[in-house]
Amino acid sequence: MPHIPPGPPNSTIGLAPLVGRLDDAPIRVVPHGTETLNLLVAYAGAIANEQSLHTPELQRLVVTHIHDLIAATVGATRDGWAIAEGRGIRAARVRSIMADITANLGDCDLTVVAVARRQRVTPRYVHKLLEREGRRRSPTPIASRPWGSCRIPANASATSIHCAMTGHQKSPD
Repeated sequence: MPHIPPGPPNSTIGLAPLVGRLDDAPIRVVPHGTETLNLLVAYAGAIANEQSLHTPELQRLVVTHIHDLIAATVGATRDGWAIAEGRGIRAARVRSIMADITANLGDCDLTVVAVARRQRVTPRYVHKLLEREGRRRSPTPIASRPWGSCRIPANASATSIHCAMTGHQKSPD
């Protein structure tokens, strides 16, 4: 008999603290194309294609991020929004930014400004998100310079590309 990991008896357990009174509106209409809905769909799609969710800790983290994104999409409380913004929304944006960088590596005009424009955030926010992911600023930022295939080797990772683009260096492990 296969082992089924124990789960919560109620699927709303992770959402209730973020949204508040879920039972007051059992059906909530979410307009098509809202920012948080787009982040949720993109994040869930990327996670569905991942093969590396082998540890229970990583699985719980992803579930938490999905709960955060659902809560933000259906109407989180003020405190719930702040929590979701610091966890799930941030994780979804980082994933989206890194996917954008990877998808546009061949573009010689690829800059932080171009990535930020496509992501509908500010260039500083792109820096801020990726700095929190373990990178530090170098004394000579090159964020406004193009950094597509004309400057970066084809086999470079998205992380090393980001570091080259922004003047960040990977933090020592």
